[in-house]
Amino acid sequence: MKKRRMISVLTVILVFIGLLLFQVANWVPEAFGDIPFEQVLFHIMVPMDGADSAVLDSFVSECLPIPIIVSCILLLLLIISDWKTSVDIKNGQLQHKTNCILTVISSICCLIVYVFGITDCIYAVGIDQYWYNVMHPSNIYEKYYVDPSSVNYTFPETKRNLVYIFMESMETTYEDTAHGGYFEESLIPELTELSENNLTFTNGDYSNNGFYAPAMSGWTAAALVGQTSGVPLNTPAGANSYLSDKSFLPGAYTLGEAIFGDLVSPPVAVALGYKFTPLFAVRAEASGWQAKGGWVNPAITYKYKYLQGGLDAMFDLSNLCYGFHSKRIFNAYLFLGIGLNGAFDNDEAVALNASGYNLQRLWTGKKLYASGRIGLGTNLRLNDHVAINFELNTNMLSDKFNSKKGVNADWQFNGLVGFSFTLGKSSRKVAPVSYEPEQPVSVTTVEQRPEPTPVVEQSKPKEDKIVVEPMKQNIFFALNSARIQDEQQQKISSLVEYLEKNPTAKICITGYADVNTGNATINFKLSEARAKNVAEALKSKGIAADRIKVDFKGDTVQPYSTPKENRVSICITE
Repeated sequence: MKKRRMISVLTVILVFIGLLLFQVANWVPEAFGDIPFEQVLFHIMVPMDGADSAVLDSFVSECLPIPIIVSCILLLLLIISDWKTSVDIKNGQLQHKTNCILTVISSICCLIVYVFGITDCIYAVGIDQYWYNVMHPSNIYEKYYVDPSSVNYTFPETKRNLVYIFMESMETTYEDTAHGGYFEESLIPELTELSENNLTFTNGDYSNNGFYAPAMSGWTAAALVGQTSGVPLNTPAGANSYLSDKSFLPGAYTLGEAIFGDLVSPPVAVALGYKFTPLFAVRAEASGWQAKGGWVNPAITYKYKYLQGGLDAMFDLSNLCYGFHSKRIFNAYLFLGIGLNGAFDNDEAVALNASGYNLQRLWTGKKLYASGRIGLGTNLRLNDHVAINFELNTNMLSDKFNSKKGVNADWQFNGLVGFSFTLGKSSRKVAPVSYEPEQPVSVTTVEQRPEPTPVVEQSKPKEDKIVVEPMKQNIFFALNSARIQDEQQQKISSLVEYLEKNPTAKICITGYADVNTGNATINFKLSEARAKNVAEALKSKGIAADRIKVDFKGDTVQPYSTPKENRVSICITE
């Protein structure tokens, strides 16, 4: 019974939706004319604050009555039919066969109404064309689009203004028939004359027509974006509402944008740091001088000053990827940091705001802003103490930093060239310490002779002594790592094979670290981890723990002459 009633409710819902879509398919062309579906999508996401309710009233009065009335009648009929069917089932009879048949037929008809309603609405609103454009994107921009920031602007000695006048619903339809319009006498003769001397962007047949508008750009907002930015307005627009007080399409590069070179300003920086290991260092830095902001239309730039202090965590990418080398010429690094930015001397922005340009985030006097930093740099080694430094960094600051209101934080990019000075020794050299392996241990096996019998006296020759030679393997590790590398696994297997063949043998594992890198504390823990990881590898392959002895020396003992060889666990059987 529950399933039957759920089917009935679903049937009513499908009928309502189908009829509503039928009504929408007729109402949309009458209310809006021939509009593209992308325009519908865009305006659905535009806030309706302050909009006229006439369109909504028209939708309610023309689209809703018929679907509601028919659905209510159908629901009533289904309730009566369900009641009669329920009575038949309760009495063990089926007297109302006609009702059952009609219910089935009506359900099928309702489904047909739903399907045809969707189909009619798709074609009437233009969803099919929209979907086609989405699934068949044009490559016009890949072929012909030019990044405006890459274009070199040249201006005449006497500059002239370029004025754009955008008019809503101003069409060539208002021209006379001789110029492709509808009227006998042109209603816009001045605009017609203007178009004869220039290119127009219409779909008429007159000879002065220019290029066609790209697909999905034939409506007002999309045309504005296409004209000023050279790109189509894609939907959905999300928060990019042109009716809000926020920036519309903040990522677009439009006519009138300030040239990048106009925003370049000089900075200086100084830093003092300490390198704890070949991979990690910290530094305190101070930077500042001058920053610039820009107003789009008209293009105006203004200067202000700042001073920033910060703390950076630095990571040596060259040592991380290729191991430590004290004589490496090229060293790349990455850093992350936080800072405090003090901005001041904002007089030009104050004057610009006073002249009528509403910056909305204007500040005066002195302001402090927290900042986040990230950057890449390189050191080009000249000698043990001096290197040429190249660094690119970006700083994220409050949206108030440049006095303009935006939708994102303000970003400041810096390119720096200077010198790096290394104080003290860049590396330590330690004389190698010889390591003498333990002497081989001889193991003698003698088989006992059986007791002589009273009858026959027998004896066996003495067995030869079996000498078990000790085995030594060096398990080498990467810089600042205790992980057993893949190429060292064969040595582990050799040790396991030896210990399995000699069940009484034991093994001593001693871990070491390179004295030229890190410090004593770090190296001691690193040598311990290296020795224990080798021990765990042997245990995982079935070697008993009581046969394994673990020791570690840190960097107090250097068994070999090169730093790379001292990143090792020496394994000796006994």
